[in-house]
Amino acid sequence: MCPVCTIGVVVGLGLSRWLKISDLISGLWIGALILVLTLWSLKYLAEKMNFSAKAKFGWGILILVFIWAIIYIPMYYTGIIDRTCLTVLGIDYLTFSGILGIIVSGFSIFLDKIARKYHKGKAFFYYQSVILPLGLLVITSLILKLFC
Repeated sequence: MCPVCTIGVVVGLGLSRWLKISDLISGLWIGALILVLTLWSLKYLAEKMNFSAKAKFGWGILILVFIWAIIYIPMYYTGIIDRTCLTVLGIDYLTFSGILGIIVSGFSIFLDKIARKYHKGKAFFYYQSVILPLGLLVITSLILKLFC
């Protein structure tokens, strides 16, 4: 991810806090960003180090945890993550929706691969690999907005 994009995400998080957008929705997009950063990092490392399938999975988990820690530990210590109120299943909103963002993004990538498999490796429509993840994230954001 380019430095400008990273700064944009940080500014977006700050802007979402300033506009009083719920942590449920902000966390969803942060989780998606974490998954994308993990996949890009894993792809880069796999090209440089020639991983096996098992090693690739292990490194993927390690990278995911590392990126998660880089993003969430500073938010915890600066007070953005508030564990005293606003929880879902005992987990604060930002952490819960971050996990949900990773799951939704992963599912959308899986859905894109399945769709391409049944269409001879081609997309059903232009920009399918962009529209599916963004569409599912927007739909999930709207559903979460109903619960805010």
